[in-house]
Amino acid sequence: MAAGQTIAHAPRSLGLTEKDGFFLIEVVGEFNYSSVSGFYRLIQHVLTSRPWLPVVVNLIDVTILDGNGLGALVGGLKKVRPKGGDICLIVTPNLRRIFEITGLDRLFYLLETEEEIPQYLENRRRIG
Repeated sequence: MAAGQTIAHAPRSLGLTEKDGFFLIEVVGEFNYSSVSGFYRLIQHVLTSRPWLPVVVNLIDVTILDGNGLGALVGGLKKVRPKGGDICLIVTPNLRRIFEITGLDRLFYLLETEEEIPQYLENRRRIG
């Protein structure tokens, strides 16, 4: 997959784009039972192409996030970390609260905007 190329999965609630040095998965609408399998397909694509690149999941446009969506994020993290990858999330203040309540804020690096991605990548390189 070339940088900038996008893979979309119906019902247009998930998209994967390879950027310069990371993958961006955008989730729009409900992230629940009906969209989990599409998310795992995108993670599988990452694992078969460049598993060491970090994955940024943009959840800003998510209207519903249930236990299935949370489980998929954790499951994706468990798949990419052994290969040298990572998952970072862009979340709204309300979603951040869910991650804090569940303790998942200790597993994921949480951002508020896409503009924070370069700083996340730089921090990851330093820790690296």
